[in-house]
Amino acid sequence: MKQKAFNLMDYLTMRGDLTFGQSDFNSVDALILSQIVYNNIEGLVSKEFNQKITLAELAERFISKDDFEERCNMGAMINPLTPELLRLAAKSRRFSNVKVCAFINKIDEKALEQFCALTYQIEKDRYVIAFRGTDDTIVGWYEDFNLGYMPEIPAQKDTRQYIAGAMAALKGHFILTGHSKGGNLSVFGGMSVPKKSLARLDAVYNFDGPGFFAPVYERPEYKQIKDRIFAFFPEFCVVGMMFEHVNQYKIVKCSADGILQHDPFSWNLMGPEFEAAEAFDEASEIFYTSFNAWANTMTDEERKKFIDSFFSVIYASGAKTNYEIDQNKIICGGKMLAKLAELSEEERKAFKKAIKVFIKVVKDEIPMFTVFKPLVITHH
Repeated sequence: MKQKAFNLMDYLTMRGDLTFGQSDFNSVDALILSQIVYNNIEGLVSKEFNQKITLAELAERFISKDDFEERCNMGAMINPLTPELLRLAAKSRRFSNVKVCAFINKIDEKALEQFCALTYQIEKDRYVIAFRGTDDTIVGWYEDFNLGYMPEIPAQKDTRQYIAGAMAALKGHFILTGHSKGGNLSVFGGMSVPKKSLARLDAVYNFDGPGFFAPVYERPEYKQIKDRIFAFFPEFCVVGMMFEHVNQYKIVKCSADGILQHDPFSWNLMGPEFEAAEAFDEASEIFYTSFNAWANTMTDEERKKFIDSFFSVIYASGAKTNYEIDQNKIICGGKMLAKLAELSEEERKAFKKAIKVFIKVVKDEIPMFTVFKPLVITHH
């Protein structure tokens, strides 16, 4: 573990007394709001844009729920400090009167979709829309991989509709933000804003979100918002290294090692800014090259076929979340290996090749991959 540095919690403690009038909304604020949306606030915030409560009221409702402890278990992939971040933000002068509305959370196993968004009103005519990243669900990961061949995944379609609804219902300016897949949705959402409404889009934040295939960056919808996009990636970057990125981002120094740097609580701050790192970790560069080289050798059809067979193995575990796989490694692992044995030799080869690429970088952090570690180590 690296030396402890100033993090999101410290920011709220040290700078939480400054209003947005005293210190303007910044990238650290955007990351905090992106992280808060990971909390299980189902049923505590209206789905409508015109029914708002303050962040302080939301925290109060959240903490006083009978199932509070259950809500705090967000699985193997989300930092357990996330509910505490909501509590600290709600207590601070900076965020307590921020209003929230339009909480939408969709998990659709059939459509292979995981989408979640929340709108914050930070000032009279300024709104921040935060998109939740990939949560602990297997379906969320499946949908991420589908970015590899689908021109538009279901969550992106919902993003477009959500932003259109927000801009129709609320007067004022908008900032879009998201971490992980939420970062990808934030950029996609920015591209979906119609030309006539572009003057109302102030900024788009992408925190370690997967990119797009190269042709997307040539599209006029991307070019007209590219100067409003602020992208941040940790030194050891895996999720953000999936697919192509344009060279317009900042690299953040982190206090954690390896894949754990995807967690925003490990990102180092210097006051209202992120501490900059000079370059990506060498292992990230290797992953970027090998993952994208591998993805680019396949046609869309081949990628679809591979992703479907890959997840047929993961789903054979019977688990719906990484947490469930982690809790029942032997049973889930056995079922997955049995399913793997049923695939054709060609599919098995492709599966092992992909798992090798991931295990090299994820080490022991993502249960649905690490189950296959012995397979990769013993079969060179």
